[in-house]
Amino acid sequence: MPSFRDIPQFTRSANYRIDVSWNYLPEFLYGEVKNYGLDLNPNFQRNHVWTRDQQVKYVEYILRGGTFGKEVYLNAPNQKLGGVGHQYKNGWFVLVDGLQRITAVLAFLNNEFPIFGENLYRHYTDRLDTINHSFSWHVNDLKTIEEVYEWYIALNSGGTVHTEEEIAKVRGFLADGTQYTQPLESELCAQAGLNRPLFNKVVEREDREKEERQKWLKQKATESVKTRKKRK
Repeated sequence: MPSFRDIPQFTRSANYRIDVSWNYLPEFLYGEVKNYGLDLNPNFQRNHVWTRDQQVKYVEYILRGGTFGKEVYLNAPNQKLGGVGHQYKNGWFVLVDGLQRITAVLAFLNNEFPIFGENLYRHYTDRLDTINHSFSWHVNDLKTIEEVYEWYIALNSGGTVHTEEEIAKVRGFLADGTQYTQPLESELCAQAGLNRPLFNKVVEREDREKEERQKWLKQKATESVKTRKKRK
């Protein structure tokens, strides 16, 4: 007799989740790419396939109060949870599902298309709602790329519109034992589009903080030299 307990289960859910407001998305994404090496477009992704019309409709749907399609799934095998959140140590970090939605929102925030017929992001006088206009960011810690391939297939073959060819490509990676190679930082930054005006304020703040840190270190070094001279 069959048993429900004998039914093979999908890959376990991600063990770390946070909500990322669209207001904070550029800064957050910049940090994930620069500090942790997030690869938004690993070899098993289906690249940027949404049309501009699909991007507009998704953004408008969420702004109208839509709740579906906010989940974003990632994997970092060496993830460690701590009191202040997550840490990724000496390992790869990839986006598994959510590229089309992230791309759409970043394009909107970068004023690349109007919504509701005529209004760009910069035309709005108030800020986006922190809670409702956000992504739910799930990070798993699967240890092998084969497990990630299986997770990707499970996520995208049960209702999400992916072609048979897209799913077959990843099944082929799984069958052939195709491994993952993390791109150079320059490529990660390029595919994330960190050179767009959208990220200018983040870059400026990073540069300013770096400069202030260097000044502080120089000041401490000078004070240390003076202290040693006084002791002599």
